[in-house]
Amino acid sequence: MAAAAERFSLYTGCSPLSLEVGFMKMKVVGMDALTATAVRRATRGRLSEAGLYAPSSPHQVYAGVGMNGSSLSVYVHFRKQLHDPLSGQNGRAVTWSRLSGGRNAGGAPHALAVLGNHLDAFLNDYRRINKDACGKA
Repeated sequence: MAAAAERFSLYTGCSPLSLEVGFMKMKVVGMDALTATAVRRATRGRLSEAGLYAPSSPHQVYAGVGMNGSSLSVYVHFRKQLHDPLSGQNGRAVTWSRLSGGRNAGGAPHALAVLGNHLDAFLNDYRRINKDACGKA
């Protein structure tokens, strides 16, 4: 059984997920293959393969890549739709994150591989917590 904190962070009843992509590339030479479109395509592809992509879902995966010179940062956040009973408002809050940073010595393939690893970690945790609602682990 999942811990209460994990369940709060990831349980949605197996709701599909929308997507937002962040991308920043500054002072980078030789990385033309890495674009916001490539990041979006890779992320949406992973969510679609898992049967979890829906553009209008209130729950959202926010994934991104940032590069400045030879520095690289890659992140995947899960933004869960939550309700604030005091204000009566709904909004998204980050309840799961995977971040990494360092030197990008492997170019676009390396950056996309790191992103893929983070997405796989998220999808594994999401499916594990939602397995009863999803009907599979």
